[in-house]
Amino acid sequence: MVSSFILPLIFVRLRDYFCILILLLASVLMLPDVVSAQASFLRDLPDKGVATFEDGCRGVVALLKISLPDPAFEKVAKELLDRKIIRKDWAEKPATPLAWGRISYMVCRTLKIRGGLTMTIIGPTERYAYRECIDKGLMPVGHKAKYLTGADLMAILYKAEIYIREH
Repeated sequence: MVSSFILPLIFVRLRDYFCILILLLASVLMLPDVVSAQASFLRDLPDKGVATFEDGCRGVVALLKISLPDPAFEKVAKELLDRKIIRKDWAEKPATPLAWGRISYMVCRTLKIRGGLTMTIIGPTERYAYRECIDKGLMPVGHKAKYLTGADLMAILYKAEIYIREH
């Protein structure tokens, strides 16, 4: 008697789950083929062997949650130049490998980290920005590589996001 009552109930639930699954699958298939540039950038970033300056800029834009209608690098660089996160001469070379000092500078400017006495007196430089990022726990100590990998950049962006939430 109990099993004859439970069996139709299980069938109804399975049918409901099957209908939900079909609806989800149909909604995924009807999505446009164009995936946002920011989402595809973040998806592909950990697999990159060496991150480029363009990757760093796009990461900072994602960190700041800036939505740009035109995802071209020139627009990204202009937005970051206007916010004084990057220097003008950096924007000319998007394909250069991203060094630890350069991303440190960008992160310090993004998070508005003022730094210690030296950064206050002479202004932010790549060297002292890197030291500040180490002090704040945003960068690892004692890395051996000169340039970042995509996974390194992703980790820095994650730590910066946590820093934003805490401060």
